[in-house]
Amino acid sequence: MSITVHDAGVLATIQGDPRRGFEQFGVPPSGAMDRVACLALNALLGNAPDGPVIELALGTLNMTATETRHVAVLAQGFELRIDGAMRALAEAHVWPAGSRLTLRRREGPGYAYLGIGGRWRLSPQLGSVSTDVRNHIGGMAGRPLQAGDCFEIESNASADTPPARLRLRWPLQDLQHPQLRVIVHEPKLAAPLFGANLTVDLNSTRQALLLHPPTSVPHDQRQRLSTPQWPGAIQALPDGRFALLGPEAQTIGGYPLVASVCAADLSRLGRISGGQTLRCLPVSVSAAAQLARQQQAWLREWLSEITLRRAPNNRG
Repeated sequence: MSITVHDAGVLATIQGDPRRGFEQFGVPPSGAMDRVACLALNALLGNAPDGPVIELALGTLNMTATETRHVAVLAQGFELRIDGAMRALAEAHVWPAGSRLTLRRREGPGYAYLGIGGRWRLSPQLGSVSTDVRNHIGGMAGRPLQAGDCFEIESNASADTPPARLRLRWPLQDLQHPQLRVIVHEPKLAAPLFGANLTVDLNSTRQALLLHPPTSVPHDQRQRLSTPQWPGAIQALPDGRFALLGPEAQTIGGYPLVASVCAADLSRLGRISGGQTLRCLPVSVSAAAQLARQQQAWLREWLSEITLRRAPNNRG
């Protein structure tokens, strides 16, 4: 089955599992800003857990397909239409062959994630199909989708089975007042992160969310050596802002590394947009590890429940 893109919106990219093990060569992991959304969509649609999805930042995504498929969207502030008819988010719908699917941003924070049932015919590069725009790797020729693009999605037995009428619980937390729990590495320089709202810069991207604190602490950049960086690392910039690194950020940098977002909260980066405010809460390393274990246990249970309820013999 062929999918044709007629309008790609702004920064619509194909994202799957992160690209692991190439950071020493300057290749970031990439993958979705919100990994939990991808896992939930794939469970709902009967795809493999590492199956790709389309991540959309802004604008309107408009596509047609040559065969009928099942689709679902997880987002806040977007609308999904199939041949002009509004469809609910967070549940699966039939996308008839030849009909037009439109995903448009209205208002609200974060990215939208579109899942399509079936086996995507994409060739992994460095072990992943995820798009790395900076290095032109993965996805559709290493770039965002654009009008005229076509890609193939094959049938598979699980994805071809009509999903139960199952509505996912989404969003998973208060998107109007997001919180990020962080591990502090340099208390003095990290101090402006806490106790007040941080404003997310409108120029934030998949590389980094730029955070404006009410006050800043100056630092001497000349004494810093470059060190490894990773998604969730928080750097103190010379102008007083903080850079919260995303999945497409550089893998090494010389700005002070003052804190790191807990692994349990990394997917929340995909639910935050420029212009919002957020708060950071400091936690210990042991507390962060416990939060990660709790999230993994909850995620396994939630995805298993979605898969179980999707099965034909378990439908009410």
